[in-house]
Amino acid sequence: MLSDFLLAHPESSESFNHMMGRFTGGGFLMVLLWIVVIIGAIWLIKEVVADNNGGSRSNNISHTDRQRETPEEIARKRVARGEISREEFEEILMGLRDH
Repeated sequence: MLSDFLLAHPESSESFNHMMGRFTGGGFLMVLLWIVVIIGAIWLIKEVVADNNGGSRSNNISHTDRQRETPEEIARKRVARGEISREEFEEILMGLRDH
């Protein structure tokens, strides 16, 4: 059997032990992989559910509120937040009126 073979060939015993030592860590890596897969699946499900409920948790504006805002309102809010200058706002309004 295997033990008789290993006793008769000690050099094979070393390689056998080395091989088994390499694979004992494989169980740990497999458990770690499954933990990562499960956590990823839970995160993905939460994001899909949050998206179906009106947006992600980090963005509390619902889809319907975003659709009701006119481009002019969005531009006004951007001016108020300091994202664009008053001149840029005027250019946006002129561009909207041209269309």
